[in-house]
Amino acid sequence: MRRSILAALIAVLLIAAPVTSAPSPDVEGSVALVDPTLAYGDFVSFDETYPQDAAKQSRQPQYPGSPQTQVDCWQDGVRVYRIFLFPLEKEHISGGWHAITNAMELGWKSPGTAIWWSGAASCRAILFSYDAKNVSHIWAWLSFEVGA
Repeated sequence: MRRSILAALIAVLLIAAPVTSAPSPDVEGSVALVDPTLAYGDFVSFDETYPQDAAKQSRQPQYPGSPQTQVDCWQDGVRVYRIFLFPLEKEHISGGWHAITNAMELGWKSPGTAIWWSGAASCRAILFSYDAKNVSHIWAWLSFEVGA
C-alpha cells in the first residue's frame, strides 16, 4: 500500500513539475573579417564573439585587455606582419560578448615588423585571452588572404 501511494505521489510530482530547458552553454569563440576583401594597405578589423570567461581581466599588467586578437601575415613562409587588436565596440550577449576590434593598417607600418613593403600575404588571426593564472586560452582563429 505504501509503495503504491509513493508511486502515485512521484507520478503526480513528475506530471506537475514544470518543464525547463537545460541552461545554454557559454558562447563559443568566433572571429570573422569585417571586410573580407583585403589588399595591402587596407585596414583590418574583426567581428568576434567570445565567452564570458574570455573577458575577465588577467592579473598580469602587460595583458590589460581581454581578449586580444593576434594577426600574423607571411610572404613565402617569412612572417612580415604582427599586430594585436582589442575589442573596441562590444556588447553583452547571452553567455558572452560580441565585439568589433579596432582597425589597423595591413602593411609596413606594423610596429616592430617593417618588412612588408608590398604584395599579397597569407594571414592568420587568433582570438585569445589570459586567465588570472596567466594561462592563455585560444577561443577562435581564422586564416585569410590579403591581396597585392
